[in-house]
Amino acid sequence: MDFYTVVLRKSANYWVALCLENGLVGQGSLQDEAITKLKEAIESLQAVY
Repeated sequence: MDFYTVVLRKSANYWVALCLENGLVGQGSLQDEAITKLKEAIESLQAVY
């Protein structure tokens, strides 16, 4: 899939990026870091399938 919907949310002192299509999340101290972690999680999932 080439398109994902991402929800960013600040929680305490960190950011959470949630992918609505597959339920994966990434977390980081900055928005960009959370998105990068989410991208890594998506890439890992795609490698399995």
